[in-house]
Amino acid sequence: MMLMGLILIGISIDSMIIYKECKNLFLLLTILSITNICIVYGCFWFYEDNAYNWQIPLAGTKPAIITAKVFAIFYISMMIAILLSYKPQISSVSFNHLIKCKNWTLHKFTFIFLYLFLYYILIFCFNRSVSEYTTGSSALYEYAIVFFIFLWIYMPQGYKYRILMVFYASLYILQGLLFGDRSSALPLMIVLYILISKSVTPIKFVGLSIFGIFGANLIGIYRKTFTISNDIISEVLNRLLYVDSIVYSYYTGVQITRAIDSIHNKFEHFIEWSISLFLGNSGKLSLSELIIKNGFHNTGGGLSSSYFYFWGDLIGVIIGGGFIGFLLGKIFSSNKSYYPVLQVVILAFSLRWYSYFPNVFFRTCIIVPFVLYYIMKIFGVPKKITNN
Repeated sequence: MMLMGLILIGISIDSMIIYKECKNLFLLLTILSITNICIVYGCFWFYEDNAYNWQIPLAGTKPAIITAKVFAIFYISMMIAILLSYKPQISSVSFNHLIKCKNWTLHKFTFIFLYLFLYYILIFCFNRSVSEYTTGSSALYEYAIVFFIFLWIYMPQGYKYRILMVFYASLYILQGLLFGDRSSALPLMIVLYILISKSVTPIKFVGLSIFGIFGANLIGIYRKTFTISNDIISEVLNRLLYVDSIVYSYYTGVQITRAIDSIHNKFEHFIEWSISLFLGNSGKLSLSELIIKNGFHNTGGGLSSSYFYFWGDLIGVIIGGGFIGFLLGKIFSSNKSYYPVLQVVILAFSLRWYSYFPNVFFRTCIIVPFVLYYIMKIFGVPKKITNN
């Protein structure tokens, strides 16, 4: 596990160096690399520290080692596919440019209607009685971030509209933080930063990403009791690179690995999951239920790599990682059409689709923005979003 961790960290840092001039892709690889480092630290090397009761018997076992190898193979497959499919442009589109699009066609009344719809989601689509590791976000609540991005890009010109959007984002983020729901707060924090920051430099983003680890731990400790004690800061610092939600998802992935030999309808589940991407039924829940029915602890999540291993063994992992990497290479290579928007969404949900559910990548980051973009085209919004 020590050597495997060093190899994974080395490849992660190397990938950041290779694409350091491709600013947007570099931002994504920064998040993925820091996630890798957290997994190596909390699951590969120091897996005996801070483990929860149900995780202790799994630490260092054969299923845990297999899960670690699968995770590494998945990431390497993604990097190879990105290397083969990415075609460097002269310059990456500036995310900040997206908020300066002058060819907006959303009528002010349409903006108000959609803006109020976001408040409906904020108020009525969030479960405020969340437990320690159960997210309060519904699917629609998650999609609100995608709606927010589109509304921001196509909002009427005027500083007052921007203030309204920032105010909504602040409430959305605050609600997530108060109720310990990192899965909703962090994506919109990333979106808000890359949309309003005048200079999203690599050094700034690396620093903020590292700072985000401590912020995530702070929320994780807070959500245990929803109280702030005097020693909460020292507890956060003691965790260093250990992030409880990421480690939790890793061990859920271990449970998926353990359950593989007990389940015989894996391909059928893959077909159902694929259909759910378009029909809206959650594939992640059906896999959790399937694992639970076979006597294994699972409350959701489990690393995207574990899903592909469940469906197709190592071949499935290589194909799944390669396909996602291929799409990333294509999407981050182009400034045309709605690809810059996809880049923002993929960055925002990078932790979710990489560390928890692959359906977040395909549905939330690809299908939903695709549908929204072409709906807006019907109403006459600009056909292309570029930095020209």
